Amino acid sequence: MGLDKAATHADWSKGSVVMVSVNMNNEYRPSYGATRLGVVVKKVKSDDARSVVMVSEPVVDGKSEALLTQQVAPGSYSINTLYGGSFKFPIVGSIDFSVDAPFEVAPNTVVYLGHISLVNREKQNPDDQATGSAIPLIDQAVSGFSGGTLHVSLMDHFDRDIADFKREYPAFQNATVVRAPLAQMSIDRKTGSSAPKIVVKLDSKVIVAETTPSTPAQ
Repeated sequence: MGLDKAATHADWSKGSVVMVSVNMNNEYRPSYGATRLGVVVKKVKSDDARSVVMVSEPVVDGKSEALLTQQVAPGSYSINTLYGGSFKFPIVGSIDFSVDAPFEVAPNTVVYLGHISLVNREKQNPDDQATGSAIPLIDQAVSGFSGGTLHVSLMDHFDRDIADFKREYPAFQNATVVRAPLAQMSIDRKTGSSAPKIVVKLDSKVIVAETTPSTPAQ
């Protein structure tokens, strides 16, 4: 789970805090928008006891975005999966899309990794990596996740996102936030062993390690 929404300050014994916002537009099957979105974070080099960390949040009714937080030990990490789904009875569609987006975490910091924008579009090439698995056949086909593929954009929505995170998490009210948006995300677009990698880069200026003018977290 992510940071406790009832906490008034970050417990540094549990690690630094990383935050990222994610949204998805299902252009291929508009009736099946995301109801939950998340990421899988893989440890590259750190003292964190976990090799992978999964974090997800429900997408609030009327919105298309999830605000994700997680505490991890300082070190090197990579987002290696985008996941979630559209749960609209009786259809349960799931997202499971492989990526590679490296980032660094310093001790006792709150790090903003940026905004990940996803668009599910119909696959034009049958060998393209699908948004989700083929099973269960009906659910994945109806939701468009087995027949679709994700188009990814990385964005720096710092001011908007930080305001949203502060509304959701009291611990961020007086926290200094390090602005370090993901610089790139590579995607194996083809499912074969000779898959060409598509590199998605931030679509606006990358500002690394810029902090907000506020007091440190308690």
